Amino acid sequence: MNAAKHFFRKAMKRVGSPRVITLDAYAASHRAVRELKSEGPLPQRVRVRSSKFKRFDSATLTISGIELVHKIKKPQFKTRTLGGSSATMPELWNAVWPPDPQS
Repeated sequence: MNAAKHFFRKAMKRVGSPRVITLDAYAASHRAVRELKSEGPLPQRVRVRSSKFKRFDSATLTISGIELVHKIKKPQFKTRTLGGSSATMPELWNAVWPPDPQS
């Protein structure tokens, strides 16, 4: 739960307070959000919804997208050949998904 609270605080510091938080069934995340709301860092108006990955493919796609964003943010992924800084995220995603099985 402490890790979840730390994550939410760090995320809010970077991008501000969310309107909606989507959580999986992990109880510690739900408890962390409840506590952050009662302590004050997270506004009471923030809506929490639960979502399970119903299919393994959905989870794989979501995690792949998160990994791609992290690689682009740290310059570990060369976007120069894909349109450089002017390329939109969907253009970058379409250029790399599905991943090359030989890499």
